[in-house]
Amino acid sequence: MSGLLLICSLAVDYGRVQLAKTQLRSAVDAAAMAAAGELPRGTQAVIDAAVTLASYNQVDGTPVMLNPSTDIKFGVWNAPSRQFTVLNGANRGSANAVQISTSRAISAPFAQIYGGEACVVKASATALYRPGRFAAVGLDFIEMSGNSTDSYSSAGGSVSPYLGSIASNGTIKLSGNSSVKGDAHPGPGKTVIGASRVTGNTSSLPEPLNFPVADPGPVRTINNNASIPSWAMVNGSISLKSGQSITLNAGNYYIKDLSMTAGSTLNVTGPVNLYLWGSLTLHGHAVVAGNLPKNLKLYSVKGPNGEIPGAIDLNSGTSIYAEVYAPLTPITYGGNSSMFGSMVGKSIYMTGNTALHYDVTLRGGVSLVK
Repeated sequence: MSGLLLICSLAVDYGRVQLAKTQLRSAVDAAAMAAAGELPRGTQAVIDAAVTLASYNQVDGTPVMLNPSTDIKFGVWNAPSRQFTVLNGANRGSANAVQISTSRAISAPFAQIYGGEACVVKASATALYRPGRFAAVGLDFIEMSGNSTDSYSSAGGSVSPYLGSIASNGTIKLSGNSSVKGDAHPGPGKTVIGASRVTGNTSSLPEPLNFPVADPGPVRTINNNASIPSWAMVNGSISLKSGQSITLNAGNYYIKDLSMTAGSTLNVTGPVNLYLWGSLTLHGHAVVAGNLPKNLKLYSVKGPNGEIPGAIDLNSGTSIYAEVYAPLTPITYGGNSSMFGSMVGKSIYMTGNTALHYDVTLRGGVSLVK
């Protein structure tokens, strides 16, 4: 009889512990998601959101109370390597992800009768914040003359054209025939010059935008560079002249410069992540699979020895389908071309009769990554 009682008792304790594990996991998931969503608003907002959301959840009948100094970590999430690198102090302002880790001791009364101890359950969750609510972000400034922004969906279907919003930590200057179908948010204390050309809100941002520099991680050495024709890749850079063309199949590429003159062609057959630590000059034609911006992601990153990347010059005269993410890099976008996707740069200077069509399928958000 005592043996049967022991088995039943342990079963009850086991069920209690498993329920506590599930409850704790739900608590840290919710806390991490809420915290990551507050990253653009500063470290204290992140901490407050994590603590508040966690407390709304109970584990074994007790609210989950996080210790901000030990349970909440700011860091950078590297997608290719699936690694979370912790940032401390002032560097926390460069975080793109939040990790919540905590534990709870769950009493096991029946097990303790037989000499057992309380069981400690642990849970951890990492949530990534993906900025993407703007067609264009120029961290220092945005200048547009005779250009326009609007929105569409690469997935098809009807979508409002008035989601082509832009933002900056500095001043936004609109002149000529430029127009913004959406909002135009300058930095704190800054203004929009030419606000009448904006269909939406032109209020200043409450806090500066934060866009961490992309980190290629292992892609620096483990990539698909070997598939690039040797004639096109010299000293780590790709240079295409008129009449020349290369194809990049789906994969990750890490190069220094990409230079394309008028009449050259870059064919992209599938999802490509292209990390550049030098300059980008795109005067040729990029043919992207399915005309989907998500299939060509251009990241401007620091060089092997911390070198600051060069400028980006987009002036192809044809349609460009891409996501450009270059928070350290000034972007010049000119000519008579249309870009479908989005762009983030240190500054953005748009001239000519260019048009930026924001693909709403790229809109950012928060997701659990680990």
